[in-house]
Amino acid sequence: MLDTAPVKWLPWKMLVGRSSAPFPTARVIVESGARHIEVVEDLFAPDVTDSQRDRAFVLMAIASALTFRVVTRYPAAARLYLSKGTVAVSEAIRHAAPHLGPAVSVGLDIPWVWLLLRASAQADLDQGVPELLETPAALRGVLLDGPVEKVDLTTLPSRFRGDDRPLYRIDALRGQHRCGPSVVYAGTKLDWIVLRGATGPNAKPLHPDIARSVRDQCQDAKVPFCFESWGEWSPAPQGGNAATLVHDWPNGERFFRVGQRAAVRLLDGKVWDDMPEVAHAG
Repeated sequence: MLDTAPVKWLPWKMLVGRSSAPFPTARVIVESGARHIEVVEDLFAPDVTDSQRDRAFVLMAIASALTFRVVTRYPAAARLYLSKGTVAVSEAIRHAAPHLGPAVSVGLDIPWVWLLLRASAQADLDQGVPELLETPAALRGVLLDGPVEKVDLTTLPSRFRGDDRPLYRIDALRGQHRCGPSVVYAGTKLDWIVLRGATGPNAKPLHPDIARSVRDQCQDAKVPFCFESWGEWSPAPQGGNAATLVHDWPNGERFFRVGQRAAVRLLDGKVWDDMPEVAHAG
């Protein structure tokens, strides 16, 4: 389950046990008993250089006992960097951690480094998921961050074998490119979906039907689904925390603004902490 202790923002040195520049910072997340490191800065943002990315990937490869989430809003930049790989990074990894062997012999698809697209709306998915599915990575997923409308992961624009095909759609949870009812190609699919509500002073409540829709899509496709947090607004506060604001949905469900730390994680009475399998170096 998600660690309910205060989120800790840690310098990279504390995560990998060696000196480094303060870029990037990260936070520790504990789910289903597994310790995950979510890289906070977007490694593929325009102001990040390839040399900074190289350094981060070397450090993540060396820290093979951990699992890293690299979350980005720039899937095209991620695809460009990860597709070309770098000889310098591969050589540095092999020199620093020869026990990794073939894990990093091709590109930078390190088994314990997971690539997630950060999306908040359907347009983010339409633009980003086709790029993500063509990006070399050990695991590809989506972090849905505070969506305010329902999203569909099963009818996205298709880039069939690299080409835009207006009549084709892709079911990203199954990797199926379709033209009408016919499956014309089965390719890469999403491996994991994470959903969290919005946080911050202007956060809007996450409609429970949005959460249910995403969960049901994942359940139907047998894709692991993690409901990480309701965000600032919760259907019921933990420990009787006093709520300052109340929001009533048309279906009769009531939400309270209690802050992220006091929000419950239950969706329809259950904690959803499904996780993909991850291989670590021995």
